Amino acid sequence: MLVEIERAQKSFPKTGVVVRSLDLRIPKGQFLCLLGPSGCGKSTLLRMIAGLETPDTGSVRTSDARVSYVFQEPQLLPWRTTLENVMLPLELEGGLSGSELRERARLALVSVGLGESLDKVPHELSGGMKMRASLARALVTKPDLLLLDEPFAALDEVTRFHLQDDLLSYWRGFQMTVVFVTHSMSEAAYLGQRQIVFSKRPANVIADRTTKLVGERSFKQRFSLEFAKEHASEVQELQGLFRSDEEMN
Repeated sequence: MLVEIERAQKSFPKTGVVVRSLDLRIPKGQFLCLLGPSGCGKSTLLRMIAGLETPDTGSVRTSDARVSYVFQEPQLLPWRTTLENVMLPLELEGGLSGSELRERARLALVSVGLGESLDKVPHELSGGMKMRASLARALVTKPDLLLLDEPFAALDEVTRFHLQDDLLSYWRGFQMTVVFVTHSMSEAAYLGQRQIVFSKRPANVIADRTTKLVGERSFKQRFSLEFAKEHASEVQELQGLFRSDEEMN
């Protein structure tokens, strides 16, 4: 297993217990989506996997994986060019010459379709371009584990569809493990090989689903009868689970 979470629990002074005694295992190479009500602890769990938060009790292990994190907002430094923003993780790691830094960053930007925007600063980029730059910055270190916290939520539908397909392409090309937080059932059904569904806070796993869709995703498949059936099945199942969770609480 690449990620092993055992009885992990996390509390905050103002909100109390956010994640309660959680067990989860994520194998190498899987694309996993985390679903659940707003504020249920999905982002907190992602931050614990990244090492940005420490569980109060229990453990979160990532098998010494190289980890990259994509936030909800691109978080680009406004005074740096696109190329310089993508170079930043490599600069922090050290060990590369200036020319090597620039070439690695350039190739990462080319891979996300921003090869013509190397010298632009963030205010010159569209929302979709900023998120592509954020993805390039995460991919430039060649991570084993890519964590994404609702990265496409604020984008228009067309841009979001394109970036979802791009992300699947990066996942296959880099042969990495992906953990993707989303509120969207259709996004989770389209992207994820597996969907973990959380209860309302404190987060408990109420469903662990494996998608019934076969083959590589494509724009055409998004509008297929097969995908419509999978999405409808997921929505029906999750609505029942959420109702049961509310009744129990």
